Amino acid sequence: MKTFKVNIFSFIYAATCAAIFVIAGCDKIPLSYDRTGQDSQTEKKPQTPKNPANSPQTPQQPAGSPQQPPQSPPASGLPAPTAYTWYVSQGGSDAAGGQSPSEPLATVQAALSAIKTSHRGGSWPAGKSATIVISGEIKAPGQFKDSMIDISGVGNYPPIVFEGDPVAGGTLNANMRQSGDGRVMSVTNNKVTLGGNLLLTGGRALWGGAVCVGAKLPNTAGELVIAGAEISGNTGQVGGGVLVYEGSVSMTSGAIRNNSGGYTKSGASSGGGIHLNFFTFLLMSGGTIADNGNGSLSTESGGGLSIDGNAYALMTGGEIINNFAKDSGGGVNISPMGNFKMTGGLINGNKVTSGNNDVAMNRQYGSVFTQTGGTVGVISQ
Repeated sequence: MKTFKVNIFSFIYAATCAAIFVIAGCDKIPLSYDRTGQDSQTEKKPQTPKNPANSPQTPQQPAGSPQQPPQSPPASGLPAPTAYTWYVSQGGSDAAGGQSPSEPLATVQAALSAIKTSHRGGSWPAGKSATIVISGEIKAPGQFKDSMIDISGVGNYPPIVFEGDPVAGGTLNANMRQSGDGRVMSVTNNKVTLGGNLLLTGGRALWGGAVCVGAKLPNTAGELVIAGAEISGNTGQVGGGVLVYEGSVSMTSGAIRNNSGGYTKSGASSGGGIHLNFFTFLLMSGGTIADNGNGSLSTESGGGLSIDGNAYALMTGGEIINNFAKDSGGGVNISPMGNFKMTGGLINGNKVTSGNNDVAMNRQYGSVFTQTGGTVGVISQ
């Protein structure tokens, strides 16, 4: 049996993050900092820290549903919609009907506005999803605040499915790859599925380069399902591809690749592919997390996946391969009190500066890794 040197980076990182994350959600934290660590733009002061006594317990199952029941939308007498699919195309118009491929809208915001109005009208069938089909590249029109697409508010929306056009494909581009601040999407108090033929790219944010799953209000959660989409070419200090601040993410197919956790020269970076914040959950049954963590400012820990304290990840299938981190966990980094269980899938070919490193943990400080199936290359503990 190989003996590996204990790496305490993850312990220091977890302690640092704890002080930050417990007081703010994704869009309450400044998106950019200068090299001195001061805010480079004016932001509101953080909210009062949550009462630790109200903190949720370690999740034992997917935290898919919002922790507060949705409020009943007000009845306004609107008839139930006759169709539940909206089309958005780079050649469309927001003055169009948007519910046929021949009359597409120009922006996702117009589609969401129509869905929200219809859903809150009181006649939307319970449990019925709305689908938004993207054709061609939908690019953010210059600067915007926090997220190109913001799906938030208790009771505002039904579950939403994004898909790419089956022939032309679809791209959601935040257009921030070189400069500026802004992710592709934020999901709060709602469930969003990212389906096939769809690419999310061009996001650049301190927290969650492409997608931030998390709540603006205490004790609420978002849910993200990756079912065929690709999340690629994004940068985030914490979660280059996806940050789960509060709630859950499940991945059944698709890919999270070529994202970077390095955003600024100050502050630790983690989770080139996915970062799980405290008390959040990941279920990976398929898909690929690959080639994340590289870039001019490389991810320091968890090139593919970073698991914070009291977060829980279950891997039953899929693969985490060829990711990179400078210090620990080229594939997966488990912080103190983090929990990772593997029953299937492959974790291999991941690297750190000193060599191969697929899973890193610190058992001395409570990291837990349980493997009952699947294949793992090099484990450091």
